[in-house]
Amino acid sequence: MKIAASEQETGFAFSPPTDVDFPRRVQAGEAIAFTPDRFPLLAPVPGIIDYDDTSSTFSLKTEGAVKFGIGAASENSEDRGPVTGLRQIGPDDEFRTAFLNSLRESGVPSLEYRGTSLFALFSRALAAADDSAASMIMPRVVLSRRDGEGGIDWNRLLGASEARVTELLQLFARLHPRMDCRMAPRGPSGPEYYGDALPEVVIKRLNPPLEALDPKRDLPEQGLIFLGPASLYALLDWFFEARPFIDRLTVLRASGAGRSQLFRLINGYDLRLLFQEKLDARRGRLLVKGNLIQNTPQALDEARDLHQNIFGPVSFHILRGDPQPTRDARLPCSSCMACQQVCPVDAQPFALVAGQAEKFRAQSCLECGLCDFVCESGIPLRHTIATQRKADGLPPRALW
Repeated sequence: MKIAASEQETGFAFSPPTDVDFPRRVQAGEAIAFTPDRFPLLAPVPGIIDYDDTSSTFSLKTEGAVKFGIGAASENSEDRGPVTGLRQIGPDDEFRTAFLNSLRESGVPSLEYRGTSLFALFSRALAAADDSAASMIMPRVVLSRRDGEGGIDWNRLLGASEARVTELLQLFARLHPRMDCRMAPRGPSGPEYYGDALPEVVIKRLNPPLEALDPKRDLPEQGLIFLGPASLYALLDWFFEARPFIDRLTVLRASGAGRSQLFRLINGYDLRLLFQEKLDARRGRLLVKGNLIQNTPQALDEARDLHQNIFGPVSFHILRGDPQPTRDARLPCSSCMACQQVCPVDAQPFALVAGQAEKFRAQSCLECGLCDFVCESGIPLRHTIATQRKADGLPPRALW
């Protein structure tokens, strides 16, 4: 099991402690390496850890079977995490120190800003507000239930912990006397966050709008902390359940295989094992990490670097057969329904070629291109979708 690779791959410069020898036995949640500012890398399961200093890679040998269950948020009556102690801390300056120490101990990185810990994001934003001579910088926390993967139903998962999300916002508000906490607008138009900056459209849609922010500049230096749904989910796990960042939710969707399957996989898990267990080799031959518009499909038996690392993809699409060749002239639709089966958001792309454009769910469509990719008739569905969205008065998906 590969736990972490080089700084070029993960964005973090993890180094093992100088006073320990390898290999050595570790327990689940034990810190096995640190960045220069002491942000930890945690062991996801008990086992024997070894370190290769030439590749800066940690490998963990587990003993016995490791089973993975379906991940789901739940509202428990008894909180077991640090939130119990934080509730009892009086002065806000003492609370702030305790909160940041707990955040660093959690090992949760930002899953929106590659190579940055949540401890660093919060610390930088609060320091920017503290250092603002004229108090021009107001610290803000913006949460979002949407991401750019299109695989996990974060509204359902986070909705099951609505009370905990509300309390987490209340904890954030205690970090600074001028702290502003808010949820990014949901809206029906699909993901609202992509890449490494908060989109200008989100800034303007917040009520009241964050007019003073420059989305092209470093956001924490402007006092803003953005938490996407994956980071928020990991924080809820830590503060309320004392679950350190040792696993992530992963979605597996096979073309024509019905509903998506949701798993909680430990960091470093070899995803080929999951594919071998859950996929019939005849049913899925090509793999897409996240959205097709971002990734080039790979043959399952030729795929490389399929480990669930800190920044590993959280959704996969398994496609049937090989990519369809580009044709000079499209063929008539065969009604094979491949476009319907592969659509990650059930946007009904078949309706566009069936003369029922009113049934196409333009606001849900990610414009990921999967339907275009699998069409055996070579119908340019992405172009058709873009034309329909324009006719419906919707802006194009500016993903990157």
